[in-house]
Amino acid sequence: MKTKPVKHKTTNTFRFIPFAERINSIDIRHAALYHIEHAYTSHPEENETHFYLALQKWHVLNLTENFKKFKKEVFGVITIAQLIHKKDEVLEIVERYLKLEDQLCLQPLLEILVSLAKDLRNDFYPYFPKFLDILIKLLNTKDPERLEWTLVCLAFLFKILKPYLKKDIETVLKRVVPLLSDSHPQYINNFAAESFAFVARDIRDKSKFIHHLLNYLLTNDQAIVGTGHLIFEICKGVSSQMSHHHFTLFDC
Repeated sequence: MKTKPVKHKTTNTFRFIPFAERINSIDIRHAALYHIEHAYTSHPEENETHFYLALQKWHVLNLTENFKKFKKEVFGVITIAQLIHKKDEVLEIVERYLKLEDQLCLQPLLEILVSLAKDLRNDFYPYFPKFLDILIKLLNTKDPERLEWTLVCLAFLFKILKPYLKKDIETVLKRVVPLLSDSHPQYINNFAAESFAFVARDIRDKSKFIHHLLNYLLTNDQAIVGTGHLIFEICKGVSSQMSHHHFTLFDC
């Protein structure tokens, strides 16, 4: 009696994940944030910095040519005192390598940027606008990994720099609000609304903030829907964080 031939699998177990599906799976507030937070579970020693820890971590994880060059240029910066002394030089180097948009070393550079913000705080903030411009430019991509790394980096920078951002809202407003326009994909609109709302909820002069928003819309009506989403996110956060006797978004 003949044995039946063994049937081979005709289906491929690898499934191509469309760009839209990959983007929708990015969870900025939970899973994605964990990856960067996890890098700092071991806190720096007394004389070390988050910057130095991040460099140590990626020293063995990324062996690309550009990252090797980057490490060589920032070599020897270990302590906070050294970093503060050389902050102009170090941040200029980071800026230069980020502008290369080298996919092979982009992730470590973005994480290192976050580490510098954590170390320098107020000293980092004057440099934030130019880095924000670079990061917004990096969002112009169809590569889901680059997009996720950039969004996570932005989310952390907003979180770390929140005390300074809410005092300088116009600087951020003119850069972030354009991301709410119809010319950008929905996932960028959503991120811009949620991340900016995180900062805007703590603004004391909310009537002035609304005035700035409305002025922007006078010449940028393509951002009306996105701005509505932003205001919704702010109201949602305010209502969940404050009791009824506190002021609301539109109190004057």
